[in-house]
Amino acid sequence: MLPRQQHVLNALATCAGICDQYAASALLDPVPTTYQRSYRLSRDCADVCRLTAAFVAREAEHMPQLLRTCAELCQACAAACAQFDTIQHRLCAEACRRCEDACRVALI
Repeated sequence: MLPRQQHVLNALATCAGICDQYAASALLDPVPTTYQRSYRLSRDCADVCRLTAAFVAREAEHMPQLLRTCAELCQACAAACAQFDTIQHRLCAEACRRCEDACRVALI
């Protein structure tokens, strides 16, 4: 496996894990209405990150399309989380930004 592939796989796994943790916290506590969009996006982001990782790992034919989609979703999730100033939101936004960057670099 090429170092660039490993870098994107690491970013995807980290992002999926952090987004899952963030979304799971909504199940434990009542979710303020203002947070609902960021929770929904984090669940979607985690799912797409896992799917993209599978495509990258096997160098699938449609991997570039998934990398683009993943980058776009990570960007949207990061923007939604960055609106709030809690540690969970900051961690989610940072992981999503790193993953977005890794996906875009993998497309080059």
